[in-house]
Amino acid sequence: MADVNEVIEALGCLATNQHKCGNCPYNPHPGMDWVYGCMAGQGKIVDDARALLRRIVPHVLTLDEATEADVCWLELIGARRIIPCNVHVFSKSITATIFKLNNGPEDLFLDEYGISWRCWSNAPSSKQRREEPWHERFPALRG
Repeated sequence: MADVNEVIEALGCLATNQHKCGNCPYNPHPGMDWVYGCMAGQGKIVDDARALLRRIVPHVLTLDEATEADVCWLELIGARRIIPCNVHVFSKSITATIFKLNNGPEDLFLDEYGISWRCWSNAPSSKQRREEPWHERFPALRG
């Protein structure tokens, strides 16, 4: 994936078609100017822009994403604060061990992920936390 500045330049080129394409990482013919390289690479530009936004904008992680992240933000249902942490799932375990950066480890049940606890990519605002629905264990039993 290109860096942030390359994606910004490529989006500008894609939107206005005013930039030279010679050094653009999305140009299929490096070194050639004005070959509409962005047109050929527009899907990649959009994919890279989405990936950059996902890294920046807080969102709830899947359990797999949480275990792969160096640091994520733990939210317990009903809690006022979120806590930076590392999530580890040991083989054949029914729990995830949460290593909170401000105190010791805690074990949480894997089958409760998204129901009583979840992890975010970045620290979300209070509004984001309120607006992001929790998974419901038995949705068919609700009204």
